[in-house]
Amino acid sequence: MGTACDVVVPKAPPPGPYPIGRRGFNAAVPGILALEKGEQYLALGEWERARKLLQEAAAANNPDLPMAHWQLATVFLRLGEVDRSLEILIAMESRYPNQFEVVSGLGFGFYFKRSYEKARGYLERAMALRPPPTTLLNALGDCRQILGDATKAKEVFERSLGLDPDQDAVKERLESLGGQP
Repeated sequence: MGTACDVVVPKAPPPGPYPIGRRGFNAAVPGILALEKGEQYLALGEWERARKLLQEAAAANNPDLPMAHWQLATVFLRLGEVDRSLEILIAMESRYPNQFEVVSGLGFGFYFKRSYEKARGYLERAMALRPPPTTLLNALGDCRQILGDATKAKEVFERSLGLDPDQDAVKERLESLGGQP
């Protein structure tokens, strides 16, 4: 028997044109099996294995699996291949302007490229789409501080600490801005 991800484990139904409540999926659908396995490796933090499978899923060009592309972009960000990630996400933005993964991915991509004004805009849009994780809040706070808006940076860092008070680096940033950790 192989590793844990050599077998697709039943979980919530895959996103797509499947009826709600369905417990399986048709593995013959182009790209679906590679997507499911790739998502499992992504959840485990096994970026190279996830990349290989998500590239396979994206190459299937199944219009019902756009998530294969934005998941692949996420892996590229994790691997430091920011330009490749942005290439994918920019191409998807017009079709999926309100998809959290696309918008937040663009925000992180521009943040890593040090295009802080662009990053700020995307990160703020992502916050409006879904409650943000601390990583998004911290990147947004950093953008705001770099762009000279210490008051808004403090607000964002305080919100991040409200979600996870065990962030010593964020506490230090907040203190440096004159805020209360």
